[in-house]
Amino acid sequence: MWRLVFPVLSYVLLAAHVMYHGFGLGVVAAVLLLNGLLFVPRPWARTANTMFLVLAGAEWVRTAVALAHERMLMGRSATTALVILLACALFSWVSAWLLHNRALGGWYRAGGGRS
Repeated sequence: MWRLVFPVLSYVLLAAHVMYHGFGLGVVAAVLLLNGLLFVPRPWARTANTMFLVLAGAEWVRTAVALAHERMLMGRSATTALVILLACALFSWVSAWLLHNRALGGWYRAGGGRS
């Protein structure tokens, strides 16, 4: 179960991201509620979280491209921002991948049995 720390942190990062971009507290709450779905020991919950985390990574990449474009138009360097945002994308994708390791896979298949 300690492996769920990574997806939880991915969702917290995503919640901070959507809050920074002004999507409102409802969207932030929805993202944070996805953390609860991590602890539902059913195969569909693992699939849903995997999908959401892959999409979260895609959102980080989209943001990185938009920010890099904006900074280049202003004549500023985008390297630091790109590294940070792409690291967030990678972290989200690794978190999605970790949901499919043997211990968590068994927990989700067994309906919450011992991991």
